[in-house]
Amino acid sequence: MTALTIRMLRENKHFSPEQIAVNSGGYADIVIPEKIAMPAIINAAVSKQNNTILIVEDNGQLRVFLREIFEGQYNILEAENGLQGLELANAHIPDIILSDVMMPEMSGLDLCNKLKTSAGTSHIPIVLLTAKTQSEQIIEGLAAGADDYLAKPFNPRILELKIDNLIRVRDEQKKRFRQLALEGEEAENSIAQNVNEAFIANLRTLVKENISNRDFGVNELAGHVGMSLSVLYRKMRALTGLTINEFVKAIRLNVARELLESGVYNVSEVATMIGFEDAKYFSKEFRKVFGKNPNEVKKMLS
Repeated sequence: MTALTIRMLRENKHFSPEQIAVNSGGYADIVIPEKIAMPAIINAAVSKQNNTILIVEDNGQLRVFLREIFEGQYNILEAENGLQGLELANAHIPDIILSDVMMPEMSGLDLCNKLKTSAGTSHIPIVLLTAKTQSEQIIEGLAAGADDYLAKPFNPRILELKIDNLIRVRDEQKKRFRQLALEGEEAENSIAQNVNEAFIANLRTLVKENISNRDFGVNELAGHVGMSLSVLYRKMRALTGLTINEFVKAIRLNVARELLESGVYNVSEVATMIGFEDAKYFSKEFRKVFGKNPNEVKKMLS
């Protein structure tokens, strides 16, 4: 009987340095060392965690990789195809969407087009990921309403910066939309620059047209714009940081101030005209916003 013994060195010690190649591990070739060394800014991280990112990608390995990039920074939703992504986007109204282009059930282009042409989701920034780098595909993606485009393979730090920049722009827009939601005639008379400004202006008009109707509340407002109450709530919150009730009340109280400053009406009349049943409750809410009660505003005119 012949015995054969094979002795091998542990790990990769039987290879020379020149023979050792880094294992790409599928999508691991996308990762860069700087990703590990990036400093953490606590305040920015806390702010990001208040935001939700929807990742729509049919490749499970890449979906996990994308989740790991944003884990701990954003609340994460995942979909494995465009149709599922559309359902999640409509149900949760995420703050930003990252989507592949080529997918079963529904492509990223169709997903983008449907979301950008729907009043409930048109405000959501969308970044498309694709292996196609031809100008025609990029133009097609941007024409579908995508806010940005990134070709695979990609540097994850570039992706992070694109997402961060879109969130920052959205936050700046939120300040402007909040001002638009709360301002008076000046905002209504200005020309809406985009579909979201037009959406807010339309809501303002609906509230003011029904301002004395005590039965006109948030449910009626949602019905007039063709949205469920939950979708309208999330869209308003995303656009302005306000709840629907805060939005409606602010408009009514601004109108109340204008009526009081006209000097024509007393406090009880103004309360009735803007849909408040109780003049005392109206005075309490008015003071919360303007720091003066309605009678003090009237006295300032005399």
